[in-house]
Amino acid sequence: MNSILDQVNIQTVLNDYAEILQMPLALLRPNCSLIAVAETIPFTEDVTTCHPYLPTPEFLMFQDDHDRLWTVTPLSVHNHSVEGYLVSYEMPPENNRALLERVNRLMGYHLVQLLIKDLKIHQKEQELTHRYEELEFLYEVGEVLNNIFDVQEATQRILSKAMEVLKVDKGSVMLVDKQGEMTIFASKGIPAEIARKTRVRPGEGISGKVLETGEPMFSENIEQEVYYQNKAFKQYRSGTFMSLPISLPTAGNKRKILGVLNLNDKINEEPFHANDLKLAGMIATQAAIFIENAQNYENILNEKKKFETILTGMGDGVIVTDEKCQVILINNMARKLLELPKSQGLGDNFYDIIAAFQLSLPLDYLRKTTTETLHYEVTIREHPLRVCTATMTRIYDKDQRLVNTIVLLHDITVEKTQELMKTEFLSLISHKLRTPLVGLVGYPQFLLDETLGKLNDQQRQAIETIGKQSQYLTRLVDQLLRFTELESQKLELHIEAQHPYLLLKAAIDENMKTAKQKQIDLQLDAKNLPPFIYVDGERVIEILTNLINNAIKFSPENSVVQVSAEKLNAEWLEIRIKDNGIGIEAEHLELIFERFYQVEEYFTGQIEGVGLGLSVVKHLVEAHQGKVWTESVYGKGSTFFVHLPISRLKSLAKYDFDELDSQY
Repeated sequence: MNSILDQVNIQTVLNDYAEILQMPLALLRPNCSLIAVAETIPFTEDVTTCHPYLPTPEFLMFQDDHDRLWTVTPLSVHNHSVEGYLVSYEMPPENNRALLERVNRLMGYHLVQLLIKDLKIHQKEQELTHRYEELEFLYEVGEVLNNIFDVQEATQRILSKAMEVLKVDKGSVMLVDKQGEMTIFASKGIPAEIARKTRVRPGEGISGKVLETGEPMFSENIEQEVYYQNKAFKQYRSGTFMSLPISLPTAGNKRKILGVLNLNDKINEEPFHANDLKLAGMIATQAAIFIENAQNYENILNEKKKFETILTGMGDGVIVTDEKCQVILINNMARKLLELPKSQGLGDNFYDIIAAFQLSLPLDYLRKTTTETLHYEVTIREHPLRVCTATMTRIYDKDQRLVNTIVLLHDITVEKTQELMKTEFLSLISHKLRTPLVGLVGYPQFLLDETLGKLNDQQRQAIETIGKQSQYLTRLVDQLLRFTELESQKLELHIEAQHPYLLLKAAIDENMKTAKQKQIDLQLDAKNLPPFIYVDGERVIEILTNLINNAIKFSPENSVVQVSAEKLNAEWLEIRIKDNGIGIEAEHLELIFERFYQVEEYFTGQIEGVGLGLSVVKHLVEAHQGKVWTESVYGKGSTFFVHLPISRLKSLAKYDFDELDSQY
């Protein structure tokens, strides 16, 4: 058993004392084994002579068979247990006995003081050494974690370094699997077959108990532990062991246990010290952080692979950009739709890519807007036609900083081609119908003037009916032509400063005759109007005329249609047209602006129209970058809302959208 005296350099002290006193000196451990003898004065006698008198807590003096006077001075630090004995002998005269006792006692005291001083220095050196080892270990662990991305390899390296620093023969890192049991993930000094087969349930054995309780366990003799289950092998050198939970803090002062770190068999056959436990705890913490991060990273990679597999097989194109709008992900379908070569895409700015195509929304607006979701069309080429719809979604963090942008591209070339064919067909038919309609509209009036002879009442009534129906047919053809004009995107707006009141008054005057025929009171309320709005005046009158006409058409006789307008803010003018008709059921509200759509209850043949009026309204309002919608309670009437921008817009092909996001 080692003494505290083994931890300090005692030889020089013994040599100096022996030289001064001219006496042989020896230093023994508490078990009487020899630590050192003075080299300056030879110790010629057998030191075992004093063994029969030991151990002793008091100063001891005895004479041997050769009349040599022996002194034994017990050495203790801070009055604790004896750490050793200072032994000397001499052939003194009888009157030197008292002097010899005093000298040895004094020498023992000074030796103890020197030991205390030397021991403090030694302890400080040990603390510094342990601290250096801790820092060196943490540095090396950091190097491993920064340079090795394989979880298995990194864990094995951390374990090997921990075993080297803590001087143990055997070690393992056990991790919890999906079944809640632990398997050995990394090991050293343990047979490979045992490491491969070992499975531990919570509460089973020492490791299982640590997993169950979350508390570390350590001992100088593993076989004395009640939880020890030595099923595998008996190859322990000293039986020392240490098992610590590999855990991370969670909410509510709880800890998430990922596994257990096991360290067994100190090479120097010593027990684990406090510094060992501290360092092992640091190792377990570092291992927990790394393993958790590595597992999360591995899960992210797996999810990324799944995501990329899904993206590759998708029928739609997908593009993902970073906060700087640089493309970080693009699938094969997006490349195909945009006809991008392999050298283009990843790392490029998304807006630079789509700048080469014709967009239904201005590129500057797409760059600047903060709207989370936008829908627009991308025309890749016109001959042969290729068109996609783009749904662009921006993702922001909690501080409203852009994180990613996701763009979904859907090929609508077939649908667009069919629409163009329908539009061209309608345009052709409409133009073909206009020629015979000229005669149909003109001749009834010619006949009614009785230029070709007198008409009886029946003839006059029949010709009047032909004239009215011819005029109705002419209006329908005009609507079809206007619709095909809008659909073909050939519409151009002539933006000028217009007084909103005059536009409202013109639309009301246009419908006044129809309103009087049904005895409908057409009211205008326009008190808070801006002096000017920048719009195409003719198109806005057409919008309002259609909406007012629609309200009159579906209102009963002797009712009221209210037209009101007011300035919402510096950017927007709101116009409302309210009727007292039958109203519209909720499921039809979004559909009424679709072309050729009529609610079945209205399509009785008694109400004129083919369902193009509101579609034309929607096209014209959106051409001004405005918005139109309706609110209705079935059985109580409807209110149509139109928002038009007050500020100046550029041409239809080059809208200025800077002010749009404040409202929408």
